[in-house]
Amino acid sequence: MKIKEFCKKEKVLVIASAAAGISAFLVHPDREYIGYMNFSVLTVLFCLMIVVGWFRETGILDMMTDAMLRVANGTRKAACLLITATAVAAMFVTNDVALLTFVPITIGLMSGKDAKTKIDVIVLETIGANLGSMLTPVGNPQNLYLYSFYQMNIGDFLRGVLPYGILGMVLVYIPVFFLKEDGKSDTNTLHAGMKTADEKNSDGKMAAEKTHAKFTGNKLALTIYTILFAICILTVVRFCDYRICLAVTIAATLILAPKLLGKADYCLILTFVAFFIFTGNMGRISAVEQGIRQFMQGREFLTSVLVSQVISNVPAAIMLSGFSDQSIAILQGTDIGGLGTLVASLASLISYKFYADMDGADGKRYLVRFTVYNVVILAVLCGVKWMVG
Repeated sequence: MKIKEFCKKEKVLVIASAAAGISAFLVHPDREYIGYMNFSVLTVLFCLMIVVGWFRETGILDMMTDAMLRVANGTRKAACLLITATAVAAMFVTNDVALLTFVPITIGLMSGKDAKTKIDVIVLETIGANLGSMLTPVGNPQNLYLYSFYQMNIGDFLRGVLPYGILGMVLVYIPVFFLKEDGKSDTNTLHAGMKTADEKNSDGKMAAEKTHAKFTGNKLALTIYTILFAICILTVVRFCDYRICLAVTIAATLILAPKLLGKADYCLILTFVAFFIFTGNMGRISAVEQGIRQFMQGREFLTSVLVSQVISNVPAAIMLSGFSDQSIAILQGTDIGGLGTLVASLASLISYKFYADMDGADGKRYLVRFTVYNVVILAVLCGVKWMVG
């Protein structure tokens, strides 16, 4: 891949690396750098990528989706099912994987609908994924990081995010009732567009032929990867050592599906490492550390929301956590802050990319409706947060 293309694709990694590099001139590399790293987070993130990757590649997620969508008849019912399925999936396999799975299906299912309906369903589905992912420690990278960094317990975590996640989902369903209802959806088109981004036609457009989801693995591997997923969850809640999780995941994958080791998102892992270095170095510069702490004091939630709008919520969580002990405020701010701009949650870019690849896509109209829906829900959730304190 050319350098220009890589920089365009991995903007967050490039920015994080530049920040880490500049900070290294201010705090020269030494033995304390190793202490910046949260190896538990990096390990679980890697292991989840491998395990979820196996579930995707063997067709299990597509089979579950297929079974669910066969009961869809009518635009509104189909939209509700798609939004719900994406939100629930995001709770366990992360918001980006949920969108990679369901948005192509949505495009196929809505192929005969008007432009406004297509955009609205995809946008609401994207918001649902971001809201669903905030409800579990493994739903998105920032939750995984913050849960580990602050040594949270599951009770405090759920009390912090559950009310906002539920309220947000209620708001997401409201526009569905205003969608144009034009009869039953054709179940023969359920699989149209189901191929993922790496399975495009030579002209760059999403494939649209009908396919049938099938399980391509075996029962033994299914059992093993289900156990590995459980081990990942146990590691997140600190019932299992991260080194055990890493060892068994690599060992099992080397035997069952070694190619998966090369398909993990190492750029995301390196982004975490770069931000660890940057925040670690900034924390060792007393003037900077004190200045940021004083600015954030009493404004942790608002700061997290605003910073997320600019650099996205994952790097915002990593950066701001180094300067405040207000774990719940930062958790809420970066999760709710995933709404708003297109870059507030990088998972939202997945949906936009799929939509932009459609014939007749109207990118400007998509961005307008995406922004309106996101800003309205973001404003309501922030208002509720302000009222409850």
